[in-house]
Amino acid sequence: MSALPDRPGDFVDWLQEHVALEIGPSTFVARALYGDYLAAHLDSAAKESSGELVRVHARAVAVDHTDRRELTLSLDTGDSLVVDAVVLATGTSRRVDWAPARLRASDRFVADPWLPGVLDALPDADLLLVGSGLTMVDVVLSADRPDRILHAVSRHGAVPAVHRSEKTPAVPLHPEFAEAKDLNTVRTMFLRHVVETVRRTGDWRAAVDGARPATASVWKRLSDTDKRIFLREYAWVWNTHRHRMAPATAERLAVVGESGRLRRHQGEVITAEDVRGGVRVLLSDGCLITVGAVVNCTGPAGDAAADPLLASLMVRGLARAGSAGLGLDTVAEGRVLGTTGRQAPLWTLGASRRGSLWETTAVPEIRTQAAEIARAVIVHLDGPAVGARPTATAPISAESVRVMKTALDPLESESIFVFREVAAEFERPVILFSGGKDSIVMLHLARKAFAPASVPFTLLHVDTGHNFTEVLDYRDATVAALGLRLEVAKVEDYLADGRLRERSDGTRNQLQTIPLLDAINSHRFDAVFGGGRRDEERARAKERIYSLRDEFGQWDPRNQRPELWSLYNGRHKPGEHVRVFPLSNWTELDIWNYIEREQIA
Repeated sequence: MSALPDRPGDFVDWLQEHVALEIGPSTFVARALYGDYLAAHLDSAAKESSGELVRVHARAVAVDHTDRRELTLSLDTGDSLVVDAVVLATGTSRRVDWAPARLRASDRFVADPWLPGVLDALPDADLLLVGSGLTMVDVVLSADRPDRILHAVSRHGAVPAVHRSEKTPAVPLHPEFAEAKDLNTVRTMFLRHVVETVRRTGDWRAAVDGARPATASVWKRLSDTDKRIFLREYAWVWNTHRHRMAPATAERLAVVGESGRLRRHQGEVITAEDVRGGVRVLLSDGCLITVGAVVNCTGPAGDAAADPLLASLMVRGLARAGSAGLGLDTVAEGRVLGTTGRQAPLWTLGASRRGSLWETTAVPEIRTQAAEIARAVIVHLDGPAVGARPTATAPISAESVRVMKTALDPLESESIFVFREVAAEFERPVILFSGGKDSIVMLHLARKAFAPASVPFTLLHVDTGHNFTEVLDYRDATVAALGLRLEVAKVEDYLADGRLRERSDGTRNQLQTIPLLDAINSHRFDAVFGGGRRDEERARAKERIYSLRDEFGQWDPRNQRPELWSLYNGRHKPGEHVRVFPLSNWTELDIWNYIEREQIA
């Protein structure tokens, strides 16, 4: 629950300092304390910053992209703000599409129970809670009275599962999950993962928690049809097991249920009409009940159009719906995509990225997204390379998109698998990164391989001194935005001290070998990612994804190891290293098509 990705114990440390020393990592505390913790961080950051935090108490109702680098915000007060960048941190809008029109128009309908003072103003009468997730649980515990009956109705009637008092360590998914591309395969493999985890640990929660880091990558590989099937048939199962109650909360809820004050129904609201002193509601299970108010506990709306601000962005073409109709379509670092692939200086995080990431409403995901957006916005405001990036893309025919997807998906999957294999097998891998198209794609694939975590590798650029300034600016801006470490070995340093001499033709590409090998030796890199493709030269027909290099950096074809069934042999002696080519089966056309498809800027 820490707000800081690099300090996982920060929230516990804050609680021990400000609340009680005996609080530990497994202690469940009130949500209000987490709000106090975040407020304290914000106040501290505002005091330490050289900038100024200005709080405007108004609702943004529209955003216009009046200039390539500026946005105009219209507020409900009639005022407007001209800004250089916008981050949509709007949280979630409540679903109300389930409610009959008469109920939505009623004063006795509570559309959002989280608005300040709403629960305190509920009538002193029985209540109907629509939805049975964590929001329902919170409302029950807040609204419970000795003389009040609380009805809770949902389509499946399931309530959230319960956390263990002592958390079982998460069990990661098997690497084969990286190959799963359809819902049936994912479902089968995940059930197998749960069964095996229960056999090993006795706790299914460890299996669910272990799947968490991989949910975004699995979600991205599913087709739009599979995503919609999941939302319709399986999402409620995932949510009840993924979003769990604290043990103390579950005990309090059980007490209310055993007393008869909580009555659960499986069904939906069919009709609702105001009557004297309340609302008469007919449920699909045949129950006809009269309550003082109906409280919406159905959770967040999937359709971004449910939020007036997000709806206005889509009308203006600054945003478009995300995959399976969830939230907004985004690219790396949460940048919002417009209707033509256009990118305004507009970012978002949290629930509005569900279409791209699915699992994006819990603190571990949101804190990582927040850090990435902060870096990206800083680069946008200060980085010279950002201003030179294109903001629109040429239209692509539906047939071209289909062909590109068919060809690129297995290439992407293989490359991601290679990155993960290297991370598991080697101690000090490094990615050769020059800011060129191949290295940009490699870095993008590495990010997808480990999302939502950051790339666990150092970047290395062997600089010939002949690069365009714009390329170096782009390189530095990208590294800064992602918070990665970059090592630079300069050919010019070797020319200056006589370790190398200029070639007669003036080119320097062949002079990169010695600086590269020196960098590999000095940093003890044992795996070096390169951007070699199969269409570059004939030697690529023999040199495969893993390529063993001796202590002099040389490759001997006789020592090339077979790579059957995607099994890679990374064994090497001291002084040797392995060159890794995750793009080994790509062509230059694949690279450009992938950049277009992924909107890599």
